[in-house]
This record gives sequence, C-alpha cells and structure tokens, in this order.
Amino acid sequence: PYLFAASRFAHYLKCIVRDKIGSFSSRDQMQSWLTNWIMQYVDGDPDNSSEETKARKPLSAAEVVVEEVEGAPGYYTSKFYLKPHYQLEGLTVSLRLVSRLPSAAKA
Repeated sequence: PYLFAASRFAHYLKCIVRDKIGSFSSRDQMQSWLTNWIMQYVDGDPDNSSEETKARKPLSAAEVVVEEVEGAPGYYTSKFYLKPHYQLEGLTVSLRLVSRLPSAAKA
C-alpha cells in the first residue's frame, strides 16, 4: 500500500506542475508551492494522532527539491522524498521519486 500511496502523490505533484505551467516565475517559487502543498499531508506526530488524522495525513515526513537540469534550459528535475506511516503495521519506509518537469519558460 505504501508504494501505491507514494505513486499517487507523485502523480498529483506532476499534474499540479502541468496545470500550473506559466504561473511559477522561478524554480524557488515552484519548489515552495509544491512543498506547501505536500505538507498538508504530513502528520507531525503520527504516534499520538487519531486514526482520522492519520488517514487525512498519511505521511510522517516529506520534502520536495526542484533543480534546474544542467544543459537543458527550460526543464527542472524534481525529487520527492516521502515517508508514509499510515497502515504500515510497524514497517518504516522512505521513498524517493525523481521526475523531469517543464518550466514556465516553455509555456
């Protein structure tokens, strides 16, 4: 289930970027916006949270890093670090997903 959940987050993040092409003026702005979005789903204290909170915030940690692709103007590489906690029955998992994103310059 954790791989499915991480894949859904990666899919949503790519869709958000696709739909918002042209609205980000810089790499930093894109990274900040994506970080703020993913942090809605991070539970800062999953050990003491209710089941409802855990279901609404299934990640215990997340980070988004957006970098310019060297030698390819107009493209970014995004790295999503996700640490799901919900319904893992004691399993500790961290996932890193890497994606190539078009920039606002290509819009």
